[in-house]
Amino acid sequence: VPVSVDGQLGDGEWADASRVPIVKKLDGGRMVSIPAWCSLKYSATSLLLGFEVETPHEVSCRGTGRDLAVFDGDEVEVILRPPGVARGAYQTPGDVYYQFAVNPAGAYAARRATGSGRSPEDWAWQTGYACAASREPGRWTAEMQIPFSDLGGAPQDGQPWLAQLGLHRPLAETLG
Repeated sequence: VPVSVDGQLGDGEWADASRVPIVKKLDGGRMVSIPAWCSLKYSATSLLLGFEVETPHEVSCRGTGRDLAVFDGDEVEVILRPPGVARGAYQTPGDVYYQFAVNPAGAYAARRATGSGRSPEDWAWQTGYACAASREPGRWTAEMQIPFSDLGGAPQDGQPWLAQLGLHRPLAETLG
């Protein structure tokens, strides 16, 4: 069943996806204190991710559209290193990786990072990335569609991709 990138994990859209828990936060690897999952699947042209985050507390989010303020509050993200692209150890000279994020308000960020990933040009990268988010009492969901053409091409059999799925939730520690 095709995924409609509307931020809602529709009935049947994700039934054929692999679902994995998000167990560590992106701020140094601490354990996530709330349940969160990511469903992954792909089409002929894109990688698709569906996130579900339980939120017993109010979510914190800033920004609209493509906005680095996405990182100032609750957000989910994926860092990808396709085969043939990543060359060095993570965040070293010669390394290339991709980062995609979205928050509960639908603000997003995307970059093609090289080396340390601290270059402003990394964030100016033009991509066909699409995402959306949706909030309801007790949880928020998000969907991402990342074109393989942005990542150097579609996966090939026998070539594993490295991926880091993450959740950032700044209020989780202060609110319990």
